[in-house]
Amino acid sequence: MVTLIAKKQSRGKITFEFSGQLTITLAKSDPRCYDYQSGAEYSKAAIEALKHDLEILAAERKLSDSLARGPKSVGLARRALKQKGFSAEIIDEIIERFIRAGFLDDRLFASQTVKYLLESNPAGSAFMRSVLVKKLVSSDLAEEIVGECFADVDESDLAEKLLRKSWWRLRELPLETARQKAYTQLARKSIGYDSCRRAFDKLAADESELFAENDRRAMAVLES
Repeated sequence: MVTLIAKKQSRGKITFEFSGQLTITLAKSDPRCYDYQSGAEYSKAAIEALKHDLEILAAERKLSDSLARGPKSVGLARRALKQKGFSAEIIDEIIERFIRAGFLDDRLFASQTVKYLLESNPAGSAFMRSVLVKKLVSSDLAEEIVGECFADVDESDLAEKLLRKSWWRLRELPLETARQKAYTQLARKSIGYDSCRRAFDKLAADESELFAENDRRAMAVLES
């Protein structure tokens, strides 16, 4: 048995302190607040069970709020709960509940992430794998999902799509300067050299006269 030795109120909550360094915190609106009286004795097992249930409920709310702001991998969800101070036992239990309910699914999360990035911010397969690993998807699963998503992807098309976003700047430069900057830009997205070359040459072919004029201007500046 444990004895209620103190009740502390703050911001709409009441913290009950029992002997044996056992505490529970309830909202003032919770009718269970009236079940506990100073000096009275209570079953330690019952208090421990209530404390566990309250922590599970709090963790569930925190994770639900986090997922409402965007999908998460299991690793990200676990880290978010850890940062909120929940114990490993509580985290394991709530993560398992969310996995069983289908709210956490690393395979689905990884697939949706790669497909979204291919549409909104295309990059090479190595770049995509690194993104997934940073989101705490296992490296093996990241490799598998990226392989599936890139099965029918032409990397040259990805390179061209990326270059078109900055082509308005590149087309104002001398040809080789533009080429160097384009290759550097694409390399940051893990696009291979051959794909970089094909994409750049395709776009530059329609701008041959402009690049020739840019080259003449650059040469004139050097000679002046």
